[in-house]
Amino acid sequence: MTKIDQNASNQIQLSAAQNRNSTQDSQLQHIEPQTKGKSILAKVSNRFQSMKRHTSQQDKATAAFFENKSISTAGTRQKLIQCFTILSLLQAFYQNNGEHNLQEAINSLHDFLKDNGQQAETYSEFAKHLEAEITRTDENQAVFSSNTPTDTLQHFFAKTIEAHHLQTFINDLKKMTYLSRKTTGLDHSLIQTQDNNWYEMFQKYNIANPRDANVMLNTHQNILIPRQQTTQVNGENYKCSIYERKNEDTKISITLARNISDQQLTAVKKRLEYYDDSEGRTEANCSKNISDGIKERNPNLIFTKDYTTKKIKSGWYKSYNFIPYIAEPSLHDEINLNRLNYTPALFLNFQQRNFNTLKKFFEAVIQLEKEQLIVTDLKPDNMLGNNLIDLAGITSTKNPNVSLKYKTDIFTMPVVYKSHLSETEKSTYNRYSLGAMIFLSIVIRPPSDPKNPKELQPIKTSYFGGRPESKFYLQSQINDIPTHLYGVQMTPYTKHAIALAKTLMSKNRDIAAQVNLHQELDTLKSLSNNT
Repeated sequence: MTKIDQNASNQIQLSAAQNRNSTQDSQLQHIEPQTKGKSILAKVSNRFQSMKRHTSQQDKATAAFFENKSISTAGTRQKLIQCFTILSLLQAFYQNNGEHNLQEAINSLHDFLKDNGQQAETYSEFAKHLEAEITRTDENQAVFSSNTPTDTLQHFFAKTIEAHHLQTFINDLKKMTYLSRKTTGLDHSLIQTQDNNWYEMFQKYNIANPRDANVMLNTHQNILIPRQQTTQVNGENYKCSIYERKNEDTKISITLARNISDQQLTAVKKRLEYYDDSEGRTEANCSKNISDGIKERNPNLIFTKDYTTKKIKSGWYKSYNFIPYIAEPSLHDEINLNRLNYTPALFLNFQQRNFNTLKKFFEAVIQLEKEQLIVTDLKPDNMLGNNLIDLAGITSTKNPNVSLKYKTDIFTMPVVYKSHLSETEKSTYNRYSLGAMIFLSIVIRPPSDPKNPKELQPIKTSYFGGRPESKFYLQSQINDIPTHLYGVQMTPYTKHAIALAKTLMSKNRDIAAQVNLHQELDTLKSLSNNT
């Protein structure tokens, strides 16, 4: 066939097709309106049936999820742990939003689970089934909103729990307040406190992980690295350690966590101790002993927000105290950093920086005296800028029974063996700590250090039936100051500061009570500008 013949053939086929379409349109115009309506209803009915079949399939899938008998008992346990984790997180998000908006909580949950660990897809799938069951009936939503995650879990998985004889496991799950990342498969361990808040631990984190970077990158770059509070483990994995201390029966570390509900970064003090967890518990409860008025007037008194503890083995307890994260360095860090200026050439700089640190010491004690408060563990480590933390022993001077258990010996007035303090001892308790902190900032060592020059050694005696301690100074020792310290000649500023420290640490507490702190601060400021 030629090209001309081919074109002619195509034109004939096109014309025939147009004629058929025209005939069909003409026929449709003669259909009765009632018939048209039946046709439309049929289409809607078919679509509805299709949606119904799809919904039915979803319901069957959800039903199978809660009653799947093909999974082993071990597999069922793991599934229940994962569902318990999901319900706990969902409830945390649900309780946090003011209107208790379930859909908002569901959205927050999926944001949290996205790219969270190697089990992220499994968690997302499980979450969808749980959400479908919660929203299926008003009764189920009431069960979720008014019960614990474990009770909700037991309600939804009743047949599975019974089939696998897992009631004992569920009872154990009710007591579970710590979910390790090994247990859950998520990126970070989760901890529940006594107030039923959940926290995500960031002791270890990965900057290459988008979730971790979103939470930690700014803090990592601007605070943790400059202060050497994080260590690179391997690759982009880091371990955060803000503070560590350990001895025979106690190990304390401070790291970071995030509140699941409000997404705020917080400091967490982990305490492993033998015998009991009384210090951690007292620290958590000390806020209850201080009036709301004092708290409102003194927002720099940083109390523990949340707490949890558990007995891990015979005689040993592990506790977690969650504290608002203060991103300022401790005054102990300031003292250590200023030691670099302790040279003849830089000594004026040393004095001026030292005064800036002492000013914060003075202001803290003046503030505490104004509010008639005693802090039994007042020391540079527990002062972050102008903020006071670690307030386990805070109490009112009006309290006849002052607990002296929570202390650091080198900064604490040696009255621990007395059952009651005199009014003068109460009013000057913080002043003794101020004297010890002034001394440490100038001499570098604490007063009781035997390496100090003999002029700076306090008397050593036994107080109130206790062990001998080098703690107090006699009035005759106050102005006994060495001419040089570490090869640098003592200046009017350092002489006055050490004499003041000795006065505040005097065995005669009446002398310490007579010191005008405001006047002494002005004197030190004037002296700090000259060598």
